[in-house]
Amino acid sequence: MNNKIKREMKDCVVVVMAGGESSRFGTNKALVKWKGKTLIEDIIQKALTVTNNVVLSVKNPSDYKWLDLPRIPDEKRGIGPMGGLYSALKTLSSQKVLIVACDMPLLDPRLIKFMIDFKASEPVVIPKASGRLHPLHARYHKSLLPVIEELIEKSAYRMSALLKKVPVRKIGQKDVGKEIDLEACLSNVNTVEDFEKIKGRVDV
Repeated sequence: MNNKIKREMKDCVVVVMAGGESSRFGTNKALVKWKGKTLIEDIIQKALTVTNNVVLSVKNPSDYKWLDLPRIPDEKRGIGPMGGLYSALKTLSSQKVLIVACDMPLLDPRLIKFMIDFKASEPVVIPKASGRLHPLHARYHKSLLPVIEELIEKSAYRMSALLKKVPVRKIGQKDVGKEIDLEACLSNVNTVEDFEKIKGRVDV
C-alpha cells in the first residue's frame, strides 16, 4: 500500500474504484466536473459522510495522490475491477469491503450506509436494478480471496465469473425502501452521452 492506513480497520471499508481506463468515455471520467468538483471527489465526499474508512483502488501508486486518501495500487494490472477487488481484499485487514465505482453521479450516501450495515451470511451483497446486478457497488467478504485468485489464474477476469461461483445476496428496491432511488443511485457514466443524460436530470 502506498500510504498509511489505520492498523485497526472497522468491519467494512469503502473502496472507491479509480483504476479504470475510461476507454468509452474518451477521457478520465473520474475527473469530469460535477457540481463544482470532480466526479471522484463527489463520490468520496458522499462516502465520507457515512464512514472515515474510505480508500482508493488505483492503477499506479502515484494516481490521485492529491486526494490525500490511502491508495491501494493494483497488484495485478490490466484485468479490470477484479484486480482492484483482489488487491483491496488482500491488503486491508477488514473482513468486508464495499466497492464503490467512481462514475455514479446520483449515488445516495444512504445507499452506502445501507450496504455497509446490511446483515447477510452470503460473501457477496449486491444490488439489482434495471434488470441487472451491479458488481461495482457491492460488498465482498475477505473469504472470497481464494476464489478470486483461482479465477485470475484461469484468466477469468469478469466480475460475473465470480458471482457465478459464490453465494450472492441480491438487494432490490424493496430492501432499500422508498426513500432511496436504487436505479438512479446505480446509474453510471460509460460515455459522454450517458453523462449528459444524467446532467439533464438534475441541476449541476
